[in-house]
Amino acid sequence: MKKTDFDSIKEKFDNSGVNAPDALHEDRIAGMLPEQPLQALPPKQSRKKVVAGVSAAAAFAVVTAGAITFTSLFHQPFSPKFVAGTASLRAFGSRDELTEEVKKIQNIRKRNSTDPRDWIYGNALPEKSAEYNHFDAALPDTGSSSGSSSHNSTYVQATGVDEADCVKTTATHIFYLNGNTIHIFSAEGKNAKEVGTVEGTDENSLSDFYVSGDRLITLGVAYRDSGVYTEAVVYDISDVSAVKKSGGFSQSGDYLSSRMIGDTLYMVSNHNARYELDLPQTGAAVSTADSATMDEIPYTDVFSVETPTGSNFLVVSRVDVKTDAQVTKSKAILGSGNIIYCNQENLYVTAYEFAPEVYNNLFKSFDGNYWDIYGGETATQIIKISLTEGIDFVASEKVDGMVNNQYALDEYNGKLRVATTSRDSEQNEINNLYVLDENLRQLGSVTGFAQNESIKAVRYINDTAYVITYEQTDPLFVIDVSDPSQPAIKGEVKISGFSTLLVPVDDNTLLGIGYHTTDITEGDAAMEMQDGVKIVTFDDTSEALNFRVENGKIKIIDRYVSEKFSDQDSNLERCVHVGDNIYLLGTHYKEEYRYEDSVYNGYVEYRADIDSTPYK
Repeated sequence: MKKTDFDSIKEKFDNSGVNAPDALHEDRIAGMLPEQPLQALPPKQSRKKVVAGVSAAAAFAVVTAGAITFTSLFHQPFSPKFVAGTASLRAFGSRDELTEEVKKIQNIRKRNSTDPRDWIYGNALPEKSAEYNHFDAALPDTGSSSGSSSHNSTYVQATGVDEADCVKTTATHIFYLNGNTIHIFSAEGKNAKEVGTVEGTDENSLSDFYVSGDRLITLGVAYRDSGVYTEAVVYDISDVSAVKKSGGFSQSGDYLSSRMIGDTLYMVSNHNARYELDLPQTGAAVSTADSATMDEIPYTDVFSVETPTGSNFLVVSRVDVKTDAQVTKSKAILGSGNIIYCNQENLYVTAYEFAPEVYNNLFKSFDGNYWDIYGGETATQIIKISLTEGIDFVASEKVDGMVNNQYALDEYNGKLRVATTSRDSEQNEINNLYVLDENLRQLGSVTGFAQNESIKAVRYINDTAYVITYEQTDPLFVIDVSDPSQPAIKGEVKISGFSTLLVPVDDNTLLGIGYHTTDITEGDAAMEMQDGVKIVTFDDTSEALNFRVENGKIKIIDRYVSEKFSDQDSNLERCVHVGDNIYLLGTHYKEEYRYEDSVYNGYVEYRADIDSTPYK
């Protein structure tokens, strides 16, 4: 096919890699165009920068005008550039363009500086009233499960993707984060003892860690004069009695989460820009370098969601652990995150989003109760990041409602399944399950089930989704998602209490772990009280999907009462198994008083400890 003059000119623009001057900014060009509806161009696989030059103005105007199809709710669009595969992620044409966008958002904050309006701009939402705390009912993502016959590993969501934890085991040692110190115990049965430590510092607060071969990798938050940073520090533990630092990496922002695939660590943080030039940075860990130099992430590696809720950046880095935490790539996106789901190919990050009418109330005419706004319609922003060739932001989309934790998301055969809790037009809680394609476009959904209940636990097994909701009973919904365009509820069962974690036992059996509840009455008030741990099995082998608990009981093999953790001044936190023994890990604390300068001063002493019993 013969190329037109326009095609030839555009080809030169696309291949030039030169930015257009401000005189050719889309706002100015659009103002010179006739006032007529503009039709969107289909998304391209790639969109490169446009060449500068007066002779290019006409063609540039056509390309730009066709691309301007969306407008932020509170300011004008800043760029016509799209990330391949989605029209919701946007790129920046220059550093000045990036800082100007941050400045615009921060100006909105200044104009709306009363407390309720400020709350949405921090790294976290304010503490919510009890009426809304169902959104925070997090499942434990650091539990333990049997990963091998010799010792247990961290319970993980996706095969081949390790998750950081406060306890890790090897065939010979147990690593336990208590306070800001990782205690290393020998796994020698009754002779177990502490043989080494890894210490955090006042400037570096440890959150969790990984153990990979002869390396231990800590994740935590470091505080510097220039701001808050997430740090990964690598230690050589080939000799646990003489642990040595071997390298480290840091990136701007509070630690959100991380994952490890093989020897590659993926770090995710939220950076709250305090002013327009406070852009995300990366560099050496402060605890491993006397004078760590931080470098700004280039604007070409920074993107934006369509309607960011504030001047927060989600920062993602790919770190090679074998080379002592040498970073291979870092990217950022304007728009914070709160929950991540990761498999070996893709990383998904979710962020809380206000509904459009909530934006309007906040930014234009806020005069009501903040909780009325908070309880209104909400959405979850989902950002998809490909890990196959580094770090690539490939798609972004919103779904109604909020996810309660990472287990609400799952990718299977290239389709993402997402379970959310939202509110209907009458402000009743409802629940939904969405199926999205590889570009996060919606394929199908089941919406509005379990009214006035909220999601407590979700688990996916192949083409089936299991969803636990709760108000006064514990309904387990079985949703068939074998046809992504028409997911359907196929069965449910209700029992007392509620499960907060669903663990697949096999293809047909789930183990539910949660809380038993009892109805109590005080005067004219009826309420529920959590009065114990509930463990239940769900079996969906029958065709009618009538669930049952075999014999109504779960058999108890043995009981063990620890003498070390039996008094009120101790706290049992975790148990693991290594070899033929089960080890209990916890803390002893004692409050004492000392006499100094005619004043009694109290202090509390904390001590990590370990107890062991033979495994039967």
